[in-house]
Amino acid sequence: MKIIKSEKQLSTGSTATSADAEFPVTNLFDNHPRNVWKADATNEATLRIKIDLDSNAIALFATNADDVICTITADADEQDLDNAAAVNVGGGIVGIPCTGHGYSEDDVVLLNGTTNYDGVYTVLADGGDDQINITATYAAETFDGDETVAEVVDTETFDLQVIDDYVHFFNDDPVIYRNFWMDYTYQMYACTATIELTAPTDETIKAGVVKAGPAVVFSNPKYGIQEGRKDYSIKKQLRNGAWYTSKKEIVRTFSGQLMIAREDAYYAFCEVYDLKGPEPFAALIAEEADSTRDKRWVAYVMFDGEFSSQHSTPEYTLVNWSWLEVV
Repeated sequence: MKIIKSEKQLSTGSTATSADAEFPVTNLFDNHPRNVWKADATNEATLRIKIDLDSNAIALFATNADDVICTITADADEQDLDNAAAVNVGGGIVGIPCTGHGYSEDDVVLLNGTTNYDGVYTVLADGGDDQINITATYAAETFDGDETVAEVVDTETFDLQVIDDYVHFFNDDPVIYRNFWMDYTYQMYACTATIELTAPTDETIKAGVVKAGPAVVFSNPKYGIQEGRKDYSIKKQLRNGAWYTSKKEIVRTFSGQLMIAREDAYYAFCEVYDLKGPEPFAALIAEEADSTRDKRWVAYVMFDGEFSSQHSTPEYTLVNWSWLEVV
């Protein structure tokens, strides 16, 4: 189980390649999944999320994307391309002009801001000090110097279609609710998450909340996870014996037990509770190596009341916890 304890994502400097004026990218930072960022009538867009120092995990909530590519790059490594044209080297190789780039063969880099070459590439040999050779289909393009290249820290592709969609009913309308979580190599300094999102062709891409920061790691819950539902619907009996009902949101609840080391993990759990209080946070409730389906346990939650604990031995503590999903 993992929790993003302190949040490092930055609204300032974060951008989207497309945004509806009424649903700006700043909506991703307001803790309200219903108040979404939405692209301007396209099913594809890229988010560039700026992350402050000290982070190793990112999660995105309430998106309708079915395909996601998330790439982490260190800000200190990012550099601008030259104001020059892409070179058709031949044989399926394209040269990207970048004076004094400093990359070597087999380095993995991210190109961003171009018309034809955005994406992750492995650097090929023989580009020289001022040209980055990559494998790509050549398309004529002259860069204006604002496009960037940076060495990749980590990159991961998510096929959210393979997960059973979790559907919320909002005002009786079904809303597909997809989330993803990505661990990456710890970054001491500022970094950027480039998130490429693709929704079905008949939908406009959108997302609700993004969270990034240092992930606190605990053991998976003991004896499995308890999942339930909390129904906010109104049910009131009238004086004539009839019932008035109004269907409202139904959200998931999660609870369980953790058997964790007292001297470090237990007090780390206490610190999360003391720090977050009533505020929502990103959690990977359970994970299992090489199991895509476990990503369904990525949830945006808050503590549902106080937790309790029993110091079973001098070394270990049993924690009973309960969380409520925030939608």
